[in-house]
Amino acid sequence: MKHDPSDAIVGSYALFPRRLVVNGTPFQAYICGDLIVDTKHRSLGPAVSLVKAAIAKCEADKNSILFGFPNEFSAPVILMSGFKQLSERIKLTKVLRTYPYLQRHLKYAGISKTAAYPIDILLSIRFGRTGKRFKNLFHFDVISSFDERFDRLFEKTVHSFALKGEPSRDYLNWRFMDSPYEKNLIFTMESKLDKSLSGYIVFCSNQKRCQIVDLGFIDPQETLKLMLSAFHCYQKSQKAEAIAFDFAGDAQFMNQLLKSGFSVRSRELKTIIYPPSGLKHMVDEIQRGCWYLTAGDNDV
Repeated sequence: MKHDPSDAIVGSYALFPRRLVVNGTPFQAYICGDLIVDTKHRSLGPAVSLVKAAIAKCEADKNSILFGFPNEFSAPVILMSGFKQLSERIKLTKVLRTYPYLQRHLKYAGISKTAAYPIDILLSIRFGRTGKRFKNLFHFDVISSFDERFDRLFEKTVHSFALKGEPSRDYLNWRFMDSPYEKNLIFTMESKLDKSLSGYIVFCSNQKRCQIVDLGFIDPQETLKLMLSAFHCYQKSQKAEAIAFDFAGDAQFMNQLLKSGFSVRSRELKTIIYPPSGLKHMVDEIQRGCWYLTAGDNDV
C-alpha cells in the first residue's frame, strides 16, 4: 500500500504460495501473513484495504484459496473482510519423562526421582506399546531425506482428507531438509510386506524436547495410533523428556492425539480460510471431514 502524497510504502500483506488438497482436488493456495501498516496510517481502513486486495487476487485467480493463522490483533480485521474461521490452532505436549516436571513442584530431588520412576513405567505401558503383531507387520526407521515413497503415500491418501497440504517429496525436502533454521529428521513406518510407506513424522530435537513439525499417514485411526506409539518408544530411547506438536485440525484427529497421551498446552491463533466466491460451500465440507494443517503449512 502506497501513500500517494509522500510516495511512501505504508503497508503490506504477504501471500506465501502453498498447494492445498481439498477433498481430492488440488488448489493453488496462499498463506496470508505479515499484515503490516505504518503507525502513522494505522487504522481499520488501510488494514481492511490490504486484506481485500489479497481477496481480489484470490477471486481473479478463480481457483486459488487464501488461508492463514493470524494473531489476536489481525484476526478481527481479517475475519471482518470475509475470511471464515476453521478452528483454533492447538499446542500439545506428551510427557515422556516426568522427573523434570515433578522437580518443579516437589522440594526434594530424591522424592521427585522416586515418584517419577513408576509414573514413567505406566506412561510407557499405556502409550508406548506397539505389540508383537504390529512389529511383525511394520518396520520403523529414521531417515534424512524424502524419496518416491512419499509421493506414493500421497497418491493413496489424496482422497482421504477434506483439507491437507500437498506433501510432495520435492516440497517436503525443500521445506524441512533444506531448512536453515533447524535440523529435521523423518521417522518412517513401512510395511514389511510390500515395502510401502504407511506413515511418517518429521521432527527436530532441542534440549531433550522433540518437536513434531509435520506428519502423514494412511489411516487416522490404527495407523496413526501405532505410529505415535512407536515414535514414543523411539524418543524415549533418545532420552527425550517430552514431545510437542502444534496443529489445526478436526475433532477426530484431535481425539486420536489425546488418546495417544498428548495433552493440550494452549489454544492459540485462529485458522482462517477464504475460498473463491463460487466455492463458498467448501468451508462447511472441510469442517464435516477429516483434515489437519501443521507447521509445514505455515509460512517459514
